[in-house]
Amino acid sequence: MKAYNFHSLLRLSKEISHCLKSSKTVRPLMCQRCYSSLNNKLLSARSSLVLIDNLNKSAKNKPVEKSLTNNRQLSSNKQSSFTNHQPSRTYSQQKDGYRSKVYGLVDDFSNPIDRIQSFVDKPIISEENYMFKPTEENIRSAQKLFIPGHGNKIQFLKSALMEEHLPVYDLPEIAFIGRSNVGKSSLISILLSQTDVMVRTSKSPGHTKLLNFFQIGKHFTLVDMPGYGFNMPKHYSGSVERFLASRKKVCRTFMIIDGVDGVSRHDVTCLNMLEDFQIPYVIVLTKIDKAKPATLLKSFMSALKYQQQTTHCFSQPFLVSSMSGEGIPQLQAFIGYVTGNLAVHGM
Repeated sequence: MKAYNFHSLLRLSKEISHCLKSSKTVRPLMCQRCYSSLNNKLLSARSSLVLIDNLNKSAKNKPVEKSLTNNRQLSSNKQSSFTNHQPSRTYSQQKDGYRSKVYGLVDDFSNPIDRIQSFVDKPIISEENYMFKPTEENIRSAQKLFIPGHGNKIQFLKSALMEEHLPVYDLPEIAFIGRSNVGKSSLISILLSQTDVMVRTSKSPGHTKLLNFFQIGKHFTLVDMPGYGFNMPKHYSGSVERFLASRKKVCRTFMIIDGVDGVSRHDVTCLNMLEDFQIPYVIVLTKIDKAKPATLLKSFMSALKYQQQTTHCFSQPFLVSSMSGEGIPQLQAFIGYVTGNLAVHGM
């Protein structure tokens, strides 16, 4: 049988199963030889899946230290951009080790911008604009802001629609805005992944209908806003736009853009709105785990092109993945900086 990876085998198994189920209704039209061939392929694919699953289970029982050593040696042989230190456990082993099983170790201290820079000779962003470079100590300090503990209660505060429903407190706010189904809620979910706070996510565009407030201790409040574009709520202008235009506590708005699709026409409309409101904001490209290097580079350069035409946008876009966690520590550090909870040298 042809060699397949795990995901290819899984997809092949599903496709053959679907074909066999469909064949029951058209069995007279399918010869016995074809039917037997498909059935044999299905059995072979399933056997390979079981074998891979058993190998994964046995690998889990190996000492962690040995596994980490092998990973570092493998990274060194492939001339990886990982540094020589052991990555922190903040993401790589959280949520029952999901990131470790699926994506392997992700270096908390490297910026995804440096990864895509390695594919081209010319600098994709100037040193003048590539200004936010937190140290390892900065990143560790920022990560602690998102870990609940004594005196640092992290909780869902409330959902609100109109101005009269907004919570009252003396904390800085950061707001997340983006088109429907761009992954705002998923991004917030991984930012709060070390807490018991449940962030509702959905594959259906326009799932978020209200302004959702999450309080991060005594440090700041994070606001998840409804998406614009497809299936946007009718009250969008009366809730989201009015909130951004009048809310004085918002110290930074994070504009989320799909790293695969790049800047859309709806995104351009939002950029113009933020400029009209004179709101400090920053561009965040998400879903970078789904984008090929060339696609991600194109999306990044497109975001830079629009950023250079603005007045109130931070000069450095951020690249993140809500699945692998890549770029999340840098984003946490930036959140800590703009909310006044982290001092970063050079800023």
